Amino acid sequence: MFNIQTENSKEMQYIMASGKSVTFQDPLSIDGQLMTNEFATFNRGIAATGNTLALRLRVKADSGSEIFGLRNINIFGEAASDVVNVPEPDHRAIFLCAALGLLLRKR
Repeated sequence: MFNIQTENSKEMQYIMASGKSVTFQDPLSIDGQLMTNEFATFNRGIAATGNTLALRLRVKADSGSEIFGLRNINIFGEAASDVVNVPEPDHRAIFLCAALGLLLRKR
């Protein structure tokens, strides 16, 4: 879905949570955009159909200082035409089922 690669000929300056500025070699880029230590939003459409979506992230790192994080993955889709919406029961039906369950339990 996304082209994630190491930019071997570049370095990137990052501001740590402490406020300290550090420089690291070989920053990552996603679709050509260099990654910072701030989360960024990326969108991608998938022209396919199905009822299962599997997301897999495979990462191979060559040192102990690489970090990659994902947050708030949102998946949007359109309902198939054969989907039937089932209405939710109102509070009276739920109460009636609970009362019947209690009556049957006492027997």
